[in-house]
Amino acid sequence: MYFFLCNLAFIDICFITTIVPNWLKDILSIQKSISVLACLTQSYVFFLSGIAEFLILAVMSVDRYIAICFPLQYSTMISRHFCIQVIIGVWFGSFVSLLIPSYLVMSLTFCVSEIDHFMCDVGPLLKNACINTAHIEKCVLVSSSVVMISSL
Repeated sequence: MYFFLCNLAFIDICFITTIVPNWLKDILSIQKSISVLACLTQSYVFFLSGIAEFLILAVMSVDRYIAICFPLQYSTMISRHFCIQVIIGVWFGSFVSLLIPSYLVMSLTFCVSEIDHFMCDVGPLLKNACINTAHIEKCVLVSSSVVMISSL
């Protein structure tokens, strides 16, 4: 449990540090925009840590289920090696689920060099693209649905 809590804390730190520095910069300065490259990077790290947090919470719930329902077998079912494999699987699953949507968004050409948001999301990125992005929106929807269904 503590191993998963430490990883959850690390994921939360990654999750928060992608947003808060730009938010503070936005409050303290007059410039309220972000470059496209910074927006793509922030968006990728934000969604990577968000999906990893979602998956680690699902793993933690299974861990607690096993600890409560099978207390005598817990130490043989959940070993340190197994926990490390699960954490690697969480990060790998997060990375893989973002590969196709990230590639599609990064391959777009943008009409502007800066985006008027302090927090970059897929919506502002697709809105500032110079081409029709309906297929990318569908791919993002399918990718997020796969993550939601896999955790259920």
